[in-house]
Amino acid sequence: MKHKLILFVSGLFICSCSGFNSNNQLNTDTSASRGHLIYSNDLSNAITAFIPSVVEVFCLMEYDVEHYFYNLSSGKHIADESSPTHYQLKSENGIFYDKKNFRAYGGGMIIGATDTEYLILTSRHIVNHADTLINYIKEEGKNTDVPRMRAFLKRIRFAARGQRLSVVKTARVLAGDARADLALISVNRRGNIGKVFKGGVIQNMENVWGSLAVIAGYPSEILQVAMGLTSAAPYPGNFSLDINGTFGYSGGPVFLFDATGGLSFAGIGRSIPGKRVFHVAPDSTLQFATKLLPADIGRLQVEEVPVFGAARMYAVDMRFITRFLTEAMPDLRKKGFVLSKGFENLLD
Repeated sequence: MKHKLILFVSGLFICSCSGFNSNNQLNTDTSASRGHLIYSNDLSNAITAFIPSVVEVFCLMEYDVEHYFYNLSSGKHIADESSPTHYQLKSENGIFYDKKNFRAYGGGMIIGATDTEYLILTSRHIVNHADTLINYIKEEGKNTDVPRMRAFLKRIRFAARGQRLSVVKTARVLAGDARADLALISVNRRGNIGKVFKGGVIQNMENVWGSLAVIAGYPSEILQVAMGLTSAAPYPGNFSLDINGTFGYSGGPVFLFDATGGLSFAGIGRSIPGKRVFHVAPDSTLQFATKLLPADIGRLQVEEVPVFGAARMYAVDMRFITRFLTEAMPDLRKKGFVLSKGFENLLD
């Protein structure tokens, strides 16, 4: 375990979060029949019905990392056009080479298929990552143009798996929308990763306030379900849920109670409001409760971790999902992909 010293907090950020019915109308009725479902076996049955369509989506990344150490003159960095950073590096050990592995994960839902592949709807930020990452030296709290570190993507792998965690399928990214934070990926159907979602799909969400919603995802890479009330979100094409959101719900499907009292698909989990905390932590060579000596300074590193805000997360609504699928499906249909009935009706 790392011994962590909290230094400071900066800036708001957004992390980068059925009873199957053919009826697609959102029920705005607030009668007791809706409450009865909440406390009956019907809710459990409704959730159990859509669970086989929920999968974990993850991305494995390997980066080659360069850390830079500079010569200074009167405390200032020295310009040097011959340097890879455009500033003069130390003649010895000016660049320290390292490798870092990262794993991004979240949920997804199988919404269509070909004869050989499943089509999965998920969040784009799970499967889209920069080829180069640059961290700049700060002065007076602001970034300079002097790189402290650069990371170059060496290898990336996309995969998905269902409730049978041992069955991992390599995935292909087929389409993405940066604004909506949506993506479509495909995996081979062999191995029983899951089933195509056959339930209802809500056409629109006219009243965003106070609907009871259920979300499924993979916090800590474990399939989980949470429930809460919906509210408006400060971002176009999104609504919010009052649940204890955490990493892993991103990409997971959101369901609302429909006119028949069952659950119909209504959105995709997207993000969690929170802040970032920077802290100093020893590397893996130092044990917990070790007394630090001056010689250990080189074994300390500044890390950044998220601190989540109040119980709240955001989801992409049907307007953005409909637009995304409308744009993506013409090309995918040429490859043989067919959406489930609820989603096909959405595009008619």
